[in-house]
Amino acid sequence: MIHRFFKDDVGYENWFAKNPEGLVLNVYEENATSDKMHLASCFYLRSECDEGRRTNSYEKVCSDNLEELSDEATKIGMKRNKVWAWCPYCKMKVDEKEARFLAL
Repeated sequence: MIHRFFKDDVGYENWFAKNPEGLVLNVYEENATSDKMHLASCFYLRSECDEGRRTNSYEKVCSDNLEELSDEATKIGMKRNKVWAWCPYCKMKVDEKEARFLAL
């Protein structure tokens, strides 16, 4: 299920606490080149300097399902003529998980 948070830190923090294995798409303003996909475990999402204002500057679109969120990210991007990309740290983690899965 897709959850959207903009200027709703309480809602986002509640979702975040219940979905530690979830995913978060940061939907940036129009002039950014791409939106960023993060694993909920990403340290970039927990920066102390953003405490109390994590959803004030841009929307966070969240899900516990990668396929669902990547489809939503693509739809959002098409409306705004943008693409989405993995956070570099999270991309490494996803690649590591896939490599372990494929090795089984």
